[in-house]
Amino acid sequence: MILFPTIVLIMAAILPVAHFKQANDWLMSSHRQKSIHLGAILPKTSLTTFHRMYFKRMKDATENINKNKYYDFNFTKYYQIEKGPWLMMPLSASPLEILTTLCSQLLADNVVTIIYLTNSEVYGTNAASVQYLLQLTGYLGIPVISWNVDNVGLEQVSGFRSFIV
Repeated sequence: MILFPTIVLIMAAILPVAHFKQANDWLMSSHRQKSIHLGAILPKTSLTTFHRMYFKRMKDATENINKNKYYDFNFTKYYQIEKGPWLMMPLSASPLEILTTLCSQLLADNVVTIIYLTNSEVYGTNAASVQYLLQLTGYLGIPVISWNVDNVGLEQVSGFRSFIV
């Protein structure tokens, strides 16, 4: 009966020494910021100035969030937003293009969320491709922050009918 408590006491004295390095590494790694990747799908344009402007705005926004420049975000103590794939995609992309973009470029980089922006001023032209993209990302469980001027629910065809009294 005396032997068992002695063994437990000796093991309790040895274990902290043996695992001190691992415990110290765990404590240090838990205080490090973890990188999360932010993907962006931006409207494809032939103008290089717009292309550069989109990427510069995305870069500035992620740097401002990481540095808490304008707001003090609590999550920046634990996470660092890294540049994921920032892609240019046509407004009326085919389902194959959307699927290829998601699988080969966004999912390959372990993207946590996607920002999807359009600059179309013509309503209704890309509603099907936007809905397909949102549906696929919904199935995959990837949140999408989206700005598209298309809102099919707000677009109504108004016919003018004249009534004769």
